[in-house]
Amino acid sequence: MKKGKLIYSVLFFAVCLCPSVGMLIAKPETSSENRQLSEFPTLKTEEGKWNVEWLSQAGDYFQEHFAFRNELVTGNALLHGKLLETSTADGVIQGKNGWLYYKDSLDDYLGQNLLSDRSLYNIAHMLSMTQEALNEKDVKFLFTIAPNKNSLYGENMPYYDSLKITDETNRERLTKVLEQENVSYADLYQAFTDQDEVLYHARDSHWNNKGAALAADVLMTALNKEHDSYTDEPYEVRKDYTGDLDTMLYPLATTADDEVYYCSSWQDQQQF
Repeated sequence: MKKGKLIYSVLFFAVCLCPSVGMLIAKPETSSENRQLSEFPTLKTEEGKWNVEWLSQAGDYFQEHFAFRNELVTGNALLHGKLLETSTADGVIQGKNGWLYYKDSLDDYLGQNLLSDRSLYNIAHMLSMTQEALNEKDVKFLFTIAPNKNSLYGENMPYYDSLKITDETNRERLTKVLEQENVSYADLYQAFTDQDEVLYHARDSHWNNKGAALAADVLMTALNKEHDSYTDEPYEVRKDYTGDLDTMLYPLATTADDEVYYCSSWQDQQQF
């Protein structure tokens, strides 16, 4: 019995020590997050004084650089995502049917913590003054808002839908004030909702190539600029895209997403 407890204890502490000991032999971990990782702290500050924050900074460094971090993060994320349908990444919402959403858009989606009326006016008035200054220089001005993914495709959001305070969003409230201030505005939200197909990546925070082509067409048309339109161009859909949200949540177990490739782009590339 004592031997079994001893073996269990040894294994337990061995597992706990793996991330620390592994730092001595494993290659430095790279983060999938869009931020700069902390550097190992120095004992003295630039002023030559003792660094009283050394222990807390060393703790932050270990938390971001411990060995097998990506493997452990991915395993934990898969456990929560596949079994519990929850996200372990602060910036990612685990949606339904394999969809992921950017968490910073949640307040706007739920209608909470919205911009004040004064803030909306300040934004619109600043844009109006910018437009006036540019028009005086014969420069065309156009303002647009890239619509949040969950405002267009909220059917795959999790249970949050039942917690909505209001359906009114910052975008809707701001566009009314923009109109009052006579700001030239291109409505990408309406352009995307007029399309029957999904133009955003399921596992990324951005639109796909067809969505990008649509946005470019709307903006260039609003500016009366000559441009190539991809409206009638043939294209192929390939499942070879790696989403930014997917990488944040599952750094070592990403799932390929659909991407649109226009045939004219292939031909242009083959000529070079």
